[in-house]
Amino acid sequence: MLKKITLVIAGGVSLGTFEAGAITELLYALEEHNKKDPENRFSSM
Repeated sequence: MLKKITLVIAGGVSLGTFEAGAITELLYALEEHNKKDPENRFSSM
C-alpha cells in the first residue's frame, strides 16, 4: 500500500540550508525504507 508523507517547514531565508539538509535526509530515509519494505512504501512525490 502506497503511503504519502508531507514535510512542512516555516522560516526565513536563513533556514534554507537547514531545510535542504532536512529534505535530503528525509528522502534518503524514505528511499532506504522503500528498499527494505516495498509492500509498505512511502511516496516522496
